[in-house]
Amino acid sequence: MDYLKSFSAACRMARTVGLSRSGRGWRRALLMLLVLVGCRAGDLLRPPADRGDGDGDGNGTPIVPQPGQRLLAVSGDGQADSVGATLAQPFVVRIERASGAPVSGVAVAWRVVSGAGSITSVDAVSNAAGEARGLLTLGTVPGTIVVEASVASAEGGPARFAAIARPGAPHALRFEVDASDTEVNAPIRPALRVVLEDRFGNSISQASGLATIVLVEDTGTPLASAYGDLAEPFVAGRAEFSNVRIDLPGSGYRLRVVGHGLAAITKTFDVALLSAEDGGP
Repeated sequence: MDYLKSFSAACRMARTVGLSRSGRGWRRALLMLLVLVGCRAGDLLRPPADRGDGDGDGNGTPIVPQPGQRLLAVSGDGQADSVGATLAQPFVVRIERASGAPVSGVAVAWRVVSGAGSITSVDAVSNAAGEARGLLTLGTVPGTIVVEASVASAEGGPARFAAIARPGAPHALRFEVDASDTEVNAPIRPALRVVLEDRFGNSISQASGLATIVLVEDTGTPLASAYGDLAEPFVAGRAEFSNVRIDLPGSGYRLRVVGHGLAAITKTFDVALLSAEDGGP
C-alpha cells in the first residue's frame, strides 16, 4: 500500500514538472519511479521470513501456522524425579515445514493431560530453530504425568510427553496399626504395623532395610521388657511386628519403632495378667 501511495505521488510530480519549461523536474520524477519499482522487485524476491509475511509479522506477534507445517517432540520425554520436584530438563518441541525448515514465531500451548503436575511455557513463541520449551513441575502424588503440546492448525496432531513422579525421601514413620491392650507374655494383637512416608504422606514402597521396636523407658512396670521378634524388614514401605510380647503386667506401656533414622511411638496400652481361663493363676 505504501508503494502505491509513493508511486501515485511520483506520477503527480511528473505531471506537474512536465508542464514546466525545464526538463530537470521530469527527469527527477522518472528517477523516483525507477527507484520505487526496483525496491518493490527486490522486496518480492526476499524470503517470506525476511518480508514479514511468513513466520511472523516482524514485530514478534505469534502467527497461525500455515498448511504443511507440523509439530514434533524433540527431547525431554521419559524423565523421572521425586514428587514436588521440577524436572531437570524441559520438554522441547519443534515446528517445521514439510521441507524440514524451522518455523519461528509460532505460539505453542501446553497442558497436563493426566496425572498430577503443572506445566509452564518457557518460550512465548518458537525460536529461530523452530523450537519451544515447556517445564513440568511434578505434583505431590506418585505416578505418571502426561503432557501435551499443541499448535493451531499444525498437521499430525499434538506432541506428547510422559514423566514419572516417585515418592520422595523418608520423612516420617507412622503407625498404621497402633498398640492395643494385651496380656502378659501374649503377642500384641492386632500386629503392630508402621509405614514409611515422604513429606507429602506418600508411602515409600521401594524402601528396604529393617525397623526395630523397643519398650520406651519409664513406661509401664519397672524392670519390664519387650521380647519376641523385635526387628522386621520393610516390605512395600511397611514393617509389621506380629510377635511382640511384654513380660510383666502393668499400665501405661509404650513402644518405639525406629527405621531409616526416624522414630514412631505407640499410644499407651495396658498389660494384664492371664486370666484363669487362659492358663493364668
